[in-house]
Amino acid sequence: MPLIMEDHAYNMDDLFGDAEPVPLPPVKGLPQRLEELFRNGCCSDSICWSRSGNIAAITPDGHRVNLYHFIHNPSKREWEVSEPAPLALTLPIFPNEPHIRHVSWSPMGNDLAVVDSSGRITIHASHMATVEKMVMIKDFSSDLNDEMNSVVGLYWLPMYPHMTKLATYWSAVRNGPDWNYRMSQSASPGPTNPIDGKSALVCITRAGHLRLLFQQNDSKWNEVSIEISDFAAEAGHFLTHASFGAENASSLYLATYDTFGALSLYSIAINWNHTPNQGPGNASSPVNPSLSATFSTIDPFCSPTRNSDIADGDAMPNYEDDSAPRLTHLDLLPQASDVESSTMSLPVIIAVFTIVASPASMVSDPGQQYQHSYSVISRWNISTTSKNLLSSTFNQLSQKKKTVDNIEAKLAAELTRQPDITLHTAVLSVQSFRLATILAFCLSDGSIDVRTRGDMQTISPTLNYEEVQTLLHIGFAFPAVSEPRLHIALSPSYCVAAAMARDGSIQLRKMEYNSNFLDGNDDDYKIQAIATTLAVQHNTAQMQYQSADDVLAVIPNDMGDKLIPKFLGQAYHGLSVNLDYSTEEAQKDTQKIFRTSQMHKCTSAQNILGMKGRNQRDLSSKLAWLQLNARHATFIMSICFRHDQSLKSEMADSLIGLVRWSFDFCTYLLQEIQRLSYEAQGNEGDLSFIQSTLFKWNSPALIFLLASVPRLILRMCCRSLRHGFIHSDNGFKAAAASNNPAGKLAFQKMKVVYQSSPLPIQPFEGLIAAIDDAVRKSYAAANITPQERAKTERRMYIRAEVPAVLMPVVQRLLTTIWKHFVDQPIVDPFKIYQWDISWLGFTDEDKDMKAKMYARKHAVDVLRKVEMLNGVSMRRCVRCGAMCEDMVGARAGGEWILMVQKQCVCFSSWANLGEKVGGE
Repeated sequence: MPLIMEDHAYNMDDLFGDAEPVPLPPVKGLPQRLEELFRNGCCSDSICWSRSGNIAAITPDGHRVNLYHFIHNPSKREWEVSEPAPLALTLPIFPNEPHIRHVSWSPMGNDLAVVDSSGRITIHASHMATVEKMVMIKDFSSDLNDEMNSVVGLYWLPMYPHMTKLATYWSAVRNGPDWNYRMSQSASPGPTNPIDGKSALVCITRAGHLRLLFQQNDSKWNEVSIEISDFAAEAGHFLTHASFGAENASSLYLATYDTFGALSLYSIAINWNHTPNQGPGNASSPVNPSLSATFSTIDPFCSPTRNSDIADGDAMPNYEDDSAPRLTHLDLLPQASDVESSTMSLPVIIAVFTIVASPASMVSDPGQQYQHSYSVISRWNISTTSKNLLSSTFNQLSQKKKTVDNIEAKLAAELTRQPDITLHTAVLSVQSFRLATILAFCLSDGSIDVRTRGDMQTISPTLNYEEVQTLLHIGFAFPAVSEPRLHIALSPSYCVAAAMARDGSIQLRKMEYNSNFLDGNDDDYKIQAIATTLAVQHNTAQMQYQSADDVLAVIPNDMGDKLIPKFLGQAYHGLSVNLDYSTEEAQKDTQKIFRTSQMHKCTSAQNILGMKGRNQRDLSSKLAWLQLNARHATFIMSICFRHDQSLKSEMADSLIGLVRWSFDFCTYLLQEIQRLSYEAQGNEGDLSFIQSTLFKWNSPALIFLLASVPRLILRMCCRSLRHGFIHSDNGFKAAAASNNPAGKLAFQKMKVVYQSSPLPIQPFEGLIAAIDDAVRKSYAAANITPQERAKTERRMYIRAEVPAVLMPVVQRLLTTIWKHFVDQPIVDPFKIYQWDISWLGFTDEDKDMKAKMYARKHAVDVLRKVEMLNGVSMRRCVRCGAMCEDMVGARAGGEWILMVQKQCVCFSSWANLGEKVGGE
């Protein structure tokens, strides 16, 4: 059942002797919102949530658009909406007229279309990976300023090649202690702009003017258009609603609804006239598209049927004289996968009609007529049949070459009416998710009714802990609200709602788990199912270029200690992430660790879920944070310190921070092992003692060396540092020989980092190699299978727990391996011990006063690993809260900085919140 507000009644016996129900407080603005939907429901979205996690909302006066981030607040351990960032607009503004009507994100979430009441469209693209710096890439100068040019339907085409094949996790079935995932890959239906990474959209106006807006290979926007019908021929005849949906790879369906109440279906063919280039660089040639529209069929009297099904047993409103049903929403959904039957469902048209009670039926309060509105959902399946358009009477003609039966039949679309569904209140928005197999109806009483597309049944808790599907099935639901909102957008995984109040402020509603389902009986069994359900949603988002922050936001805090490790285990397992690189064969392909983005995105989730405050993490989270940073530094150094290319002085200067960070990070690991070797004397083989010490110190260093993935990253880091030393030495000599003072200074600064560090690279590489060899021998001695070894590595990595099978390695590391390391002449244990690593932020501030004071006075750029100067503008990661300087153009320094500025080291996006280092 959808969550609805109860219609409480108050007795008035003291006054009249009879009970009289007091009506609900009216929803402010509902009449105006419904009238807006009646006039133009398909293009009147005042708020929308992009797949990349950003929110765009039109201000209440209709003159501006504000942009928001869905951002994590580490101090509060809560997800919230950022402060609004105004979008720079060039549309003309009329003070007394709501002007901007519709906002729509592109499928990838990097472009935003803004549509005004005259049908003029501007398109804005995110610049330098932050929405605060969106730039207009298509203006309205060529658009007509005419009421009949108003847009009634708009559709973004999927982007090629990113969305041509999407993986979806539909469900998971328990298989003993493990889970088997039901996953399928499907092509995103419909035509796409054939130029790689370029966008396109189609829209249709009130007058039936069909427009295709598209990017050329030079990123400039162009347009072609046609007329689908001549609505000017009859006064008062025009379109009010329209919707597009994929028909096949080269054409779209278009459903329209007009002022005469007719539902029409068209086929829109797009011929791109594009030839992919086969030459060097495989650059794409321009496109020169053309459009054609073919009328398919019509329902001339489109309205709800009288025998509508009543949703969920709700009583049909019984008004004596309701107004005529009026259309508020029209959606055309493409064919979709039916996972149960392994078939494809037919395309479907969904029309939502809303009935407003007449004032005459509201005897006690005629003003309540809109508050008692209700909606009816009508549906038509679109099927294709072969039809011969000639009558059989033509066979009676005396002269004919063929009979009618021998003439080739043509395919024709047919509309098949499905049973209507009546809801208890008015629908304010309709949104589809999970490849258009799930529909969410936001209702005027504040409830959100989520239904499956096939049978249109409301998704309610099934409490099936053997096979899990969605969060709603397992017991999550949106909480009830005391004050409904008129404009609501759902997050990419439909588990968080952004509701806009009348003053334009944005409030969040997150799904919550009903803890009453945990009754103490088999709770661990149930929590495993809940964790797997979250993994199903999370993994789908990861495979579809979609932010998964909303899924992480609904994980219950009160179940975190039990739930989070299970969720992470299923996230890695479901995405088939390999965390076992302990064998020599696996270590041959070292670049695979950098290429496997799914691994690092799961590690990013591990990092955020263990954050206890700003710079405060539990052991598992800290391990993940160390690896994300080590992976970033190693990756950049590996591509910049090339053995076959000389290093430019400008590049050397930009890499000094990463080199210093890498040396100090390795020193930090040695400090922790050094401390543990002293603390554990006599207990080196005691698993309980070792593990309790790690948790007490909150130190992940030992796990970082034992787990194969971070250890392999560490080996590659050392290799890059060796190459960097050669470059710094050769570069300094070359700069001195060519009398280049600036270049000489840059390489000199890098040489100082190498010379001053207490870390000797070659002995440290020997220590890592010894651990590597000991780990392999321990696994071999235990005689475990590769599958058991993979599970051991995964559990160690997620839980930051030393496995019993590797205790011989720990014992050797803390005794013979460590002794051999410190006994080497070039190793200075005392210098390692006293080296200041407080700037790294890896020690807990409540235990390390020096680190706490440093963090208060300084801000470190997480990308460049340098202190940011006071007064510079900075970016903040929306997930982990790390910061970097907002660098553009010449200030960016090395080319690699521009490359990595697109995302944080945790693979999340940036927010440019206008903050400055030092508060200036």
